Amino acid sequence: MTRTAACILPLACTFFLAAPPADAWNPLQSKNGKVKSGNKKFDKEKYGEALESYDKAALQLPDEAAVHFNRGDALFKMGAGKSPEEDSGELDRAARAYADAISLAGEEQEDIKTSAFYNMGNVRFAQGRWEEAIAAYRQALKLQPGHTDAAYNLALALKKLEEEKKKEEEEKKKKEEEEEKKKEEEKKEQEKQEQEKKENEEQCDSGQEEKEGEGQQEKKEQEEQGQGEQEQQEQQPSPEQEQQQQGQQGEQEQAQQPVPVTKQEAEAILDALQRGESNLKLEQLRGQHGGYGSPKVDKDW
Repeated sequence: MTRTAACILPLACTFFLAAPPADAWNPLQSKNGKVKSGNKKFDKEKYGEALESYDKAALQLPDEAAVHFNRGDALFKMGAGKSPEEDSGELDRAARAYADAISLAGEEQEDIKTSAFYNMGNVRFAQGRWEEAIAAYRQALKLQPGHTDAAYNLALALKKLEEEKKKEEEEKKKKEEEEEKKKEEEKKEQEKQEQEKKENEEQCDSGQEEKEGEGQQEKKEQEEQGQGEQEQQEQQPSPEQEQQQQGQQGEQEQAQQPVPVTKQEAEAILDALQRGESNLKLEQLRGQHGGYGSPKVDKDW
């Protein structure tokens, strides 16, 4: 049985590609009803129903590269333009379908293989996977050097990759600067805390020294006060000493007090003085009265 290629439909430019996905070559009319049904649904933009038909055709024609290519086209249409949150894996499945088409394409199907590489590049471009897109476009150009759309999209992918790397470098530099700034702030904060700790320790030491100095001064004053009290106590006589001193003082005062002289004794003294017997009479009178309290002299009056 002669192998015939399934009808390959062109992919419209539904996103930011400069050149549209690959157009179909002039396909041979497929005798497989599932392929025909899929193509009709694809024309009506019923891509999910078209994919169901192509999947059934792939079960009947597992080695047909064109069937897998058309599966990739339907999946590409289903996933193109979706946000990352809405993506349910259609683009990755499309890339695998194109990879199957490339591996199954024979030497006589170089156009299918070239278009599969080109459309795989478009899938990876749509995903922002620039390096994979660049590799796929280069493979398409290797098979068909004059493929202007592949060349244009390759240049665009290279530019996107350069911009991404530049952005990553800027973000990396910004992150490093922020980390350096954070480290510097942490260092300053640590130095501040250490300085505050040092000042607190110095204040504590100063307060302790001041407290110790006050304590020593108070102790010294107490010692001086105690010593003064002790000296005062030592200088102050005991009750016995005070009594003895008072007795001695009384005796001295009594001894110093002059003995009263009667009128007769005074007249006798005067007579004795007149007769030159003053010394004798005075000594006698002193002997009788215990003296007059005046000091004794060894010379005459």
